[in-house]
Amino acid sequence: MAQNLVIAGVSAPTSLDPDVWTPGTIETMVNVYEGLVQYGYTDGPDGERIINPTDIQPLLAESWTSNEDKTEYVFKLRPDVASPYGNTLRAQDVVWSWNLAAERKQTGGFLRRTAAVTNVEAIDDSHVKFTLSAPRRMFLQILALYTPHIIDTTEALKHATAEDPNALAWLKQNTAGFGAYHLTQLRPGEAAMFEVNPNYPFEKPYYKRVMYREVPAPANRVALLQGGDVAIAEEVPLDQIVNLIDDKRTKVTSVPGTASASLRINVTKPPFDNKLVRQAVAWALDYDALNQNVFRGKGVRARSILAPANTGYVEAYQYDHDPEKAKALLAEAGFKDGVDITLEYAAAWWWEEALAIQIADQLQKSSFRVDLKKLPNAEMAARRNATERTSPFFLHSANAFALDPTYSFSLQVYSSGVGNNTGYEKPEFDTLVDEALVEKDDAKWLDLVAQAQQMVADDAPVIPTYYPGTWFVSAPCIKGNLWQPHNRVMWRYLSCAE
Repeated sequence: MAQNLVIAGVSAPTSLDPDVWTPGTIETMVNVYEGLVQYGYTDGPDGERIINPTDIQPLLAESWTSNEDKTEYVFKLRPDVASPYGNTLRAQDVVWSWNLAAERKQTGGFLRRTAAVTNVEAIDDSHVKFTLSAPRRMFLQILALYTPHIIDTTEALKHATAEDPNALAWLKQNTAGFGAYHLTQLRPGEAAMFEVNPNYPFEKPYYKRVMYREVPAPANRVALLQGGDVAIAEEVPLDQIVNLIDDKRTKVTSVPGTASASLRINVTKPPFDNKLVRQAVAWALDYDALNQNVFRGKGVRARSILAPANTGYVEAYQYDHDPEKAKALLAEAGFKDGVDITLEYAAAWWWEEALAIQIADQLQKSSFRVDLKKLPNAEMAARRNATERTSPFFLHSANAFALDPTYSFSLQVYSSGVGNNTGYEKPEFDTLVDEALVEKDDAKWLDLVAQAQQMVADDAPVIPTYYPGTWFVSAPCIKGNLWQPHNRVMWRYLSCAE
């Protein structure tokens, strides 16, 4: 049992394709696919390690060089990296994987475009060259992410067909990475089983096997943890966390994190195509009450589309509780008798239902007539998806995996952003982001970043409420958890000290 880690999550993976977010995918795939580089870390005051996002260290690549203007990078791959299938990592794997991401135009393609990567080429088996159209502050940070995921093409392409030349169908149900773990069994709706990659060249993880169980109800996840049936319970609501802090059967730690609980408003759908209606929503919310009733007073108010961890963060959202102002804005928008809206939500995050109920109740007091609609996680994920944008008004949580403002902008509110599920398209905003992406002067860059935050706050396609924090709830023996900007647990760092 000492070598087996059992995790109670909200959902077993519904797909193993890291390029498309589905329930359980990111939570597991960050442990299968790894980047050429990784964040360094420092020792925190409590003995736990803390990442340093400005310190980029080698991982699958052992070293790299760049030209003077930072538009060309050559990475030397580690010679001892191999997949669970025994295939050595080659520069051709990196090229194929990054080109596939560009072709698919999903998360990986977005990251490639955001990093200004125009070409990836193999110099030889162990050297890969990246060419950028312009310097990017965030380039190395993006290479630290799990996607564009580097695929063992020798294995994956064995499963290609004429209809599916990239073996995408196989990759949705199987893994072919060079990371610490690989899938051994997937039981949709029940669990996914993983084992250590026997060819992993770094320090061997303490846990040889990981079972990621689907346990939708938070109370059941907690009960399994308290009973010793699982070692980690994910997405535990704060009202239960408060009770677990002094429970000797559990261990609770936290970091602020970068994922805010937010309202997303599709600006292309009436009545939300009127900015005054969106601003009315922002003024109608009682933020203090939301913190107390949903986040048990432990939330951190979100006042920007950016997380405070980002350089250049400003408190752009100055909306506070003013129901009369909300009513006046609705009247100015042509809805003096109120307006009917539907708020959609699911249960992907522990706070989602409670926050939806509170928001609906508060909006009712400001001339909104709100119909609450709870959807299954998979359906809600599809409706929230930036390629669908079928939900007009919904709850969401998104965080920028790279701690760079322009990355966050490009992801969430840039007109072509892969995470732009609000339909927000404003040329003036895109111009600010485009200029910030290439600006080398720090003072000018900070000004552009501040202007972009203020513009989004005024247009209100996103209304952030609070950062619930990233809470790690585990058995008392678990140690080594190293928080990453993607807010998912990295199994390879964990161990158990009885």
